[in-house]
Amino acid sequence: MSTYHYIWRLICYRPWLYAANGIVWTLIHLAPLFPGLIIRDFFNQLDDGMSSSAILVFIAFIIGIASARILLVITGVFTDVLHRFSISSLIRKNLLDYILHSHQGKLHTGDSIVRFRDDAEQAENSISWTLDVIGKFLFATVSFILLFMIDARITSLVFIPLILIIIITNFANRKIEKYRMENRRAASSVASMINEIANLSQIFKMAASESRVLDRFDQKNQERRKTDIKDKVLTQLLDSIYSNTINIGTGLILILSAGSVRNGSFTVGDIALFMYYLTFVTDFTQFFGNFLAHYKQTGVSFKRMANVFATPDSHQLVHHTPLYLNEETPDISRQHSHRQHLPLRMLKVNNLTFRYSETNKGISDVSLQIRRGTFTVITGKIGSGKTTLLRVLLGHLPKQRGTILWNDQEVNQPISFFTPPISAYTPQVATLFSGTLEENILFDDRETARNINEATSLAVLEKDLELFPEKLRTIVGPNGTTLSGGQKQRASIARMFAQPAELYVMDDISSALDMVTERTLWRRIAQHKGENTYLVASHRKECLKHADWIIVLKDGKVASQGTLDNLLENCMEMKKLWTHEEKNF
Repeated sequence: MSTYHYIWRLICYRPWLYAANGIVWTLIHLAPLFPGLIIRDFFNQLDDGMSSSAILVFIAFIIGIASARILLVITGVFTDVLHRFSISSLIRKNLLDYILHSHQGKLHTGDSIVRFRDDAEQAENSISWTLDVIGKFLFATVSFILLFMIDARITSLVFIPLILIIIITNFANRKIEKYRMENRRAASSVASMINEIANLSQIFKMAASESRVLDRFDQKNQERRKTDIKDKVLTQLLDSIYSNTINIGTGLILILSAGSVRNGSFTVGDIALFMYYLTFVTDFTQFFGNFLAHYKQTGVSFKRMANVFATPDSHQLVHHTPLYLNEETPDISRQHSHRQHLPLRMLKVNNLTFRYSETNKGISDVSLQIRRGTFTVITGKIGSGKTTLLRVLLGHLPKQRGTILWNDQEVNQPISFFTPPISAYTPQVATLFSGTLEENILFDDRETARNINEATSLAVLEKDLELFPEKLRTIVGPNGTTLSGGQKQRASIARMFAQPAELYVMDDISSALDMVTERTLWRRIAQHKGENTYLVASHRKECLKHADWIIVLKDGKVASQGTLDNLLENCMEMKKLWTHEEKNF
């Protein structure tokens, strides 16, 4: 999508609010037309002699118009703030929704801060500035007509600076975009390093590397400072060129006006009107130049935010969605999942396809079936597409082709469908928040969650809790820093099992576990496969030994599928994988 299309989609999100805001600010920008005409008549009548009462009437008119404009400005501030909030909130909500649901992990802390704060604010400003462009343009058009009727030659000179400004801005387009992109990248890098220093401070101390880390941070800060200076210097340089271009044009107009006054073709009122309108017209000319530069910078912000999504220039960034909870419409897919499609009898996947645009890797035409109460394993070497398949199935990545059927009913919105009590999921990388271990497992949902003892037993956490009975009440720190890697992984697994679900989906959950704990984990999970249904991505030997059905992926496609014994006999890919795992064990 182009910058124009992004802006148009945002305008259409709250069209009535944009229209109301536009009307108010158009009136604000047009209001100076009337004082100009009053001033012209005042000076023309002043030459002919004017009573004190007439002067008071003119002053009253000026005060009245100024007071009305003040009231309009107050109203305009209110509507503009409300409109700005709705625009930036929509962008931030769409970004946050996608990040939370996709598990992409594409954004570091610094990228998040810059995109959510600076880039969203840039987009917000661009929408608001369009109203100023419209209002100022209308004022310039009307004033041009009035001035043209007085003196066509002088009036034509008023708009010569505008043409020069457009030429200058177009010439500087590439520099504007380049410096703004470099500035945003440097700012993201600095913010990300601040987060890393805060989270890894103990590691830096133990390695006695504080000075090297600070030197690196200072280097990044210097890079950010340089890019920021370049960006701001270019912006200020353009603003200075615009201002001086206008001043030169204004000087020429005044010289010509003075000559017209001497030869009698200009009245005192005419020169007063020219001088009064000239201030606003030149303001529009300079503002329009700044808006053109701002428009180019906004394009950079839209591109950066759109790159968060799976496909560049994604419409998801400006997708129209409710901002408030009471605006939310019922999710039909989710209603059906809870009422009509339970319990699971059969999950079918037909020709599921997704390709990453950057590498063209992914999955192609993957089909599978999962029956209730079975233990299904998706296996293959690293990069074969195991994780991608699970993420597309769950809706974390948008499927490009294929169908997903739950009990022969098509699932149109997997991201909202595959949630408890339909399915529970444990990703490959364990993520905890800074609460107690119990809060991380139950999410404070004690009413619907299954017994925590059962969940910790399935996750092989009970031995840790016996050694440390207070562990459930212990603060685990940011992302579980007080726990070992294996404990974090098992806490994440316990969180999944604490949610009653028809289908449990696991992505390589035993990679951080020791051999004994891994064997225990898969044995306990397999003991419950009659009552639970499992879909697991793994190449681990202990997991494969308990599988009822194994699907082997190669280069994103199903190479073979069947039982373990059958695949070891007939599938070369499985033989290589099994031999490799035996060596590791």
